[in-house]
Amino acid sequence: MHFDNKNKIKEMKKNLLFAMAMLPFAFYAQVGINTTSPKATLDIKGVNYDRTGTSQDNGKATLRIDGNTEHALDIGTISSAPYGAYIQSLDKNSNRGLPVAINSNGGNVGIGMIPTKAPNSSSPSKLYVNTVATAPNDGVATLVRNETTGEIMAVRVGSNTKSFSTATYQLNNVNGDWVNNFDTKISATDYTVIVTGLSFGGSPNAKGLRVGAEGTPAGSTYNPLNYSAFIQNGTWRLTADYDGGNPPPGVNGNWTINVLIINNSLINGLSTQTYNLNGSSTGSAASAPAGL
Repeated sequence: MHFDNKNKIKEMKKNLLFAMAMLPFAFYAQVGINTTSPKATLDIKGVNYDRTGTSQDNGKATLRIDGNTEHALDIGTISSAPYGAYIQSLDKNSNRGLPVAINSNGGNVGIGMIPTKAPNSSSPSKLYVNTVATAPNDGVATLVRNETTGEIMAVRVGSNTKSFSTATYQLNNVNGDWVNNFDTKISATDYTVIVTGLSFGGSPNAKGLRVGAEGTPAGSTYNPLNYSAFIQNGTWRLTADYDGGNPPPGVNGNWTINVLIINNSLINGLSTQTYNLNGSSTGSAASAPAGL
């Protein structure tokens, strides 16, 4: 009985020595799952996910990190064009997508690059993106951040994917030189309209404005150019006029008005700043407008 125990102890020592001898090789070995020729430290061969089929992600992941209830994180490859790979946080019962948090406790994140700035606990985390493609002439949307929720979204109203648009309004045969209220039908809720330029003309008789009423001596009055884009009943309107001047009686002219249309998701509307210069040609604001 004593001799038998000694043999068992000797056998255990031999197995332990063999295991210890194999440890260095284990640290540097390549391990394969479903493959006999691993190409990385851990190489897992899985079933490709057919994203156009009905199988969805559930059961098709190459690697699944399971939660303690019905959720999981799936990682795998895609079998159909444009191929590639996927990472999906998943409700296993319904195949519904769940939130994914990256560096939820802070730290910079790089896409297509390694962030070169070291994380700073006193500064918020930043997202660095290395843009390698040149934007095409169409089909491009500008990304903005919702300051309340932190959500990054594309600037879009209806089918418009552009942040800035330009338009020209050719208003012919107006009342002399006067456009009092032209409704552009552009929503004031969605857009801001800025007049960037305008010109008045038409027939040769309409191109020269008379100074004052007919028979009034030249130089007895002046004709300032007044124009603006303003909001009325929820849409942007245009007005243009040479105040005090007009073409000859019965002659109507044409206005060409150029405007810039900006998506309101990029606009921070500030209140009107009013100051009395007391007859001086110079002045100074008390402070920068609130809200900048």
